[in-house]
Amino acid sequence: MKKGMSIRFRDNSVQALAQITDAISGNIEDMCLTMVELAKRPPPQGSPYDTGNNRDSIDYHKQGQLSFKVQTNTGYGAYLELGTKRMAARPYMAPAYKGAEAEMLAKPRSSWE
Repeated sequence: MKKGMSIRFRDNSVQALAQITDAISGNIEDMCLTMVELAKRPPPQGSPYDTGNNRDSIDYHKQGQLSFKVQTNTGYGAYLELGTKRMAARPYMAPAYKGAEAEMLAKPRSSWE
């Protein structure tokens, strides 16, 4: 190549990457929605369900292009999920994640786009 000569490639790799990122983000968001729905179903045996505060506070938030957070905002959701030294765990988020994951994997790949 001669000195001072440059070659410029034109492709659509940036557009392709943006489309892939959008598709992945949409799939993750769908999984988060499913997880929230599953976590809000009737609670495990022994979980307090008088007010529904914990159930009603379960939601997801987009934190970045491919980052989402599913959480409860009551302050005691983690105690229910993980238990304490005086209370057995009553998990609802972990089963919701597993259920959402199973639903996502059961979908035909063509519906992931």
